[in-house]
Amino acid sequence: MRDMLEHLLRATGTPDPERAERLWAEYRAGGAGADAAFATLLAWYGGPIYRRVWGFVRSDAADDVFQDVLVKLHRERAKLATFGHALRWLRTVANAQCVDARRRTRRRAARELVRAVPAGAEAARDPHADLQEGLRTELAKLSAEEREAVALVFFEGLTRKDAAAAAGVHRDTFA
Repeated sequence: MRDMLEHLLRATGTPDPERAERLWAEYRAGGAGADAAFATLLAWYGGPIYRRVWGFVRSDAADDVFQDVLVKLHRERAKLATFGHALRWLRTVANAQCVDARRRTRRRAARELVRAVPAGAEAARDPHADLQEGLRTELAKLSAEEREAVALVFFEGLTRKDAAAAAGVHRDTFA
């Protein structure tokens, strides 16, 4: 998945908001150019959304979560009139899918631990598990606005100015 995104990013140049709106309209219409339009939009905006997902999930499940987000986007595209609206929707859905994925992972790990560890034996731990759990715990303590700021700047790699615009706040008040 990552290799495909990197290849697409190199092939399509830099994002252009006006062109993104035209491509979105073409993708929504579903005509002959819909696949190419979606590929270009994915090349421009897929990397940041994937990094957002990876930043919150931090496991191989990120690929599956990203794929699920794209499937939901494809199903709901007719309801999303503009690309700006679709991008905001995409970020919200990505966040919700990440929460679901973390919940499923915790439940699965707890079930597997109970099955795999004989009574009285200690489980072997992933050396990065404590760090990952610490990151999840600290992110959970942040407000929704603060988590969004972290996601936009650190996971998606936006500048503070662009992140403030994406969040709909003035850059001086951006967290």
